[in-house]
Formats: sequence, structure tokens, C-alpha cells
Amino acid sequence: MKKSDSTLRELIRFEFYKLLQQRFLWLLLLVILVVGLYFSVQRMGWPWADRVNTGFEGELTSEMIARAEAGSEAYFKKSNPTIVEKKQNASYHNVLEAASAYDRQSKVVSSLRQEGEEASTVYEKRQFSLQAGLTEAIDYRPVGNYQTFDQLLTFSGTGGYALLAVVLIFGTAVSFSNEYQTGVAAYLYSSRHGRKQLLTAKLLVSVALVTGTILIYNLVQLLCFFRGHSGWNIPIQAAYGQSPYPLTFAELYGISVLYQWVIAVSLVIVLLFLSMLIKQTVVAVFLGGLIVGGPFLIETVLFNTDTPAFMWTLVKFTQGQALSVYVLFREYVTVNVFGYPVLLPIAVLVVTLITTLILIKLMYRVIGRRMA
Repeated sequence: MKKSDSTLRELIRFEFYKLLQQRFLWLLLLVILVVGLYFSVQRMGWPWADRVNTGFEGELTSEMIARAEAGSEAYFKKSNPTIVEKKQNASYHNVLEAASAYDRQSKVVSSLRQEGEEASTVYEKRQFSLQAGLTEAIDYRPVGNYQTFDQLLTFSGTGGYALLAVVLIFGTAVSFSNEYQTGVAAYLYSSRHGRKQLLTAKLLVSVALVTGTILIYNLVQLLCFFRGHSGWNIPIQAAYGQSPYPLTFAELYGISVLYQWVIAVSLVIVLLFLSMLIKQTVVAVFLGGLIVGGPFLIETVLFNTDTPAFMWTLVKFTQGQALSVYVLFREYVTVNVFGYPVLLPIAVLVVTLITTLILIKLMYRVIGRRMA
């Protein structure tokens, strides 16, 4: 075994040890997870709750639509419906919405193609053509229980976002800053090769932490709110009516887990780089919070119906906003790249990967020259 490999292993072990000593971090993560589960239960009900959409699962049929119409009419005649009846009516509503969308699909596609033909610019023609192609590929026929995956996606963009924010701000953003504060930096930076190994160790531990966080909260949500397999092949339009993406909930869920992991790792790179440059822990925490939570606050507090569309698009390119993932798939947004429309999730991912690779190279160059 090479001495450098042994040193790296020891540094990784030491970084994990320091991480485990941060009781405030773990306590905060536990509190957020418990609070998130509380709101999830309020939204989804208990795991053993009776399912009310039995009989309205599978592919749309005329008989299923007729039963949903009859059930909906009967529901609106009730003066004081129970909670179970309200949930049952939601099943009727889902079936009728899917039937309506299926009936309108060809007209919507034709309308989009017509708008493309009448568009004044080549980019707009391509934009409408792309949207028409995506919309045409949606299969509205599967219906049933999509609530499990909707819950997983929603929690990923809210509770999961909060958990990752805590990990990134109080774990990654202060990683190097804490070394400056405690005076350990002088010892750790004493070896030129040791500096790069230290950075590698911190990167690996931070990536392991965000990976573990994503896996754990997804596993907990699955164990608590799994409602059977019927919703796996339902189109995401059941929850995101304005989305043009021909994806099922299972497909979007799989994409969202990987996408969120990539964005979280890119944030690890950004925040570690800032931590290398900032010696004050308080400043590192503040800037980390600004990068992770700032875009969300800007959109929530400052943006309104008068905000230009390009501003809404621009803020979604920030890693803090992209960390929610599902916000990128809710509606049709493209970016003009040399006259060609590129879908927003693809554009954000490409920009993130490019900036991440540049930062990684820059980080190792900077730490190689840094003196204690």
C-alpha cells in the first residue's frame, strides 16, 4: 500500500470523526426529518390507511369513466360528505381529468403545430414543434394511485431540500473555515501533497454525506407512504397539468433522485471552494445559506406576476433552486441555444456540470499553492 493511500484513508477517517462530533448538525437533521414526516402524514394519511381508489386503477375504459361520472354526481348531492367520501371523489376527479386530457390531446397537438407554422421566427417554430412532439407522446390512459410518487417528489423538493440545505450549510460550507478557526489549518497545510489529499478527503466525505441523506429520506418516505404499484405508470400530468414531459411518475422520481444528487454534489464543490477562501465560520455559514436558500427566497418574496419570464427562468439556473428538481419539470420552458430550443432541465444540468468541472480543477490548483 502506498503511503499516500494510507494518508488519504486516515484523513477520510478523521473527517468522518469530526462530522460525527457535530451534535447540532445531527439534531437539526433529526428535527427536520420528524417535522417533514409530520406534514407528510397530514398530507398522505397513515401508512395503514384504507385505499379509496380501488376500482379506478388501470387503463381508462368507458365503463370506468361512466362509474366516475355517476360517483361524482352522487358526491355533489351530499350536504356533508365524510373525509373518506372526499378522498373517493378525488379518485373520480382523477379519472375524469385523465379522460378529458386524453380527448383533448389531439386538438392541443394540432393547435401547437398550427402556432408553429404561424410563428414569426425560426426559434419559435422549433419551440412549438418540440412542445407538440412532447405533448403527443404523453399517454393519459393509465389512472390510479399516483399519490405515493407525488408525495416522494413533493418531499424531495421541500423536506429533502431542507435536509440537504442543513448538510451543505452546517457540514460542507464550514469544513475549511473550522480548520482556520481552530488553528489546525497550519498543520494540515504543511505538506504540499497533503493539502490535495485533505481536499480529496473533505470532498469524499461531503459527497458521502449528501448521498446518505438522499438515500435515507427517500427510503423513509417509501417505507411510510408506499401505496402499491398502480401509480408507477401514471403520467405526471395527473399532478403537474401544465407539464409537457411524457414521463410517468416512476420515471420522474428516478430522474429526480439522480438529478438532485448531481445538484447536491455540485453545491458541495461550490461551498467547499468558498470555505477554502473564507476563514470566518459565521461568514461561511451566511454565504452558504445565501447560495442554497437565496434563490428560493428571491422567488417567494420578490417575484410576482409582473416579473419578466426570463427572470423566472434565470433563477432556476441557480443550484439552490434546481435542488428542488420538480420545479424544473412543472411547465414547458426552453432556453435559446444558437436558435435551437433546449429544455430547461437539460440546460440547467449541462451548465451545472460544466461549472462543477471548472471549479474542481480550480480548487486543486488553489489549494496546491495555499500556504499556511
